[in-house]
Amino acid sequence: MYLAVAAGLFLTAAQSGRPVLGAAGTAGRAQGAPETGRGNLQEGRGLPDATGVLLAATGETAGLCPAKALVLALGGQVRASAEGELVARLPGGELRLAAGEQRALYGGHQYVLASSPVAGEDGLYLAAPELASLLNLEVRQQVEEALFFAPGAEEEARLLEARTYADGPAWYLVGRVRNAGKRAQELVRVSWEVGNSAGEVVSSTAGYINHLNQGEAKAFKLLAPLRGDAAWYRIDTAAGFPGGPRELQLTATAERYDDRPASYLSLLGRVQSTGRAGYDFLKVVVEFYDACGRLVDVDSAFINCLDPGTSASFTVYTPRLEATSWQIRFD
Repeated sequence: MYLAVAAGLFLTAAQSGRPVLGAAGTAGRAQGAPETGRGNLQEGRGLPDATGVLLAATGETAGLCPAKALVLALGGQVRASAEGELVARLPGGELRLAAGEQRALYGGHQYVLASSPVAGEDGLYLAAPELASLLNLEVRQQVEEALFFAPGAEEEARLLEARTYADGPAWYLVGRVRNAGKRAQELVRVSWEVGNSAGEVVSSTAGYINHLNQGEAKAFKLLAPLRGDAAWYRIDTAAGFPGGPRELQLTATAERYDDRPASYLSLLGRVQSTGRAGYDFLKVVVEFYDACGRLVDVDSAFINCLDPGTSASFTVYTPRLEATSWQIRFD
């Protein structure tokens, strides 16, 4: 499995998620402790492909990751979360953290942290790279979110990246999935669960990528309602049915189109059939990227009928004004 974990609090309508990036931290390994002391988290069964954590925004804990939310996102159990202390059970063993203490216990071994956990509104907070290093995870971080990845056996449907943003009363999850299997797949499933601080799932949704050729990657977008009690989320992918390779004889272009308010970026596009095949209910998927090449949004449109040698227009839009480029795909 290629595991990604990102613990997350809910975004408000005024907040917007950013693509995750960054490097792993520097938490030290105790002398004589085996590498497997921190390396067995991914060996647990039932772990999500990914989960997402929103970092604290203000105060002494600003920019830090709530440890309790990450534990819940990983499917762990919080045994004690008194002020200044966290005791939790994870697939890799028991985790113990204490505010102001630069030593942590995990999986029966003691580790030296580069910084101390800080007590905050929702328990203990720690730098995301510290948690990643302690649990043998890779972390990609930006200002508002952190995304944790753990290596493992490869999935046929592998999550490459994911991020969230809020727009009005809706919360959106966008990301990309690659077919890492040996043949094409149909109906690859992506699911999204949102949970609260009690560990309960309070919202869930799912969607499908219709077709992925071997080695191909495509984007997805899921919608959930904004909930004030949300504390974390999980993302799971499931391989689809075996299918045959599909080569579409289509070309497409899109240009900026000012048909919406200035708070949106709109595109007017055209799809041209260049072969002898016709297409019914063709899904056009537009992936929006920022100046650094990071996926920031996805929108789609449908063309009911496209006869051989003909063309048809479509429109898509995004509220992510940091988008500077886009790619057009078909699903």
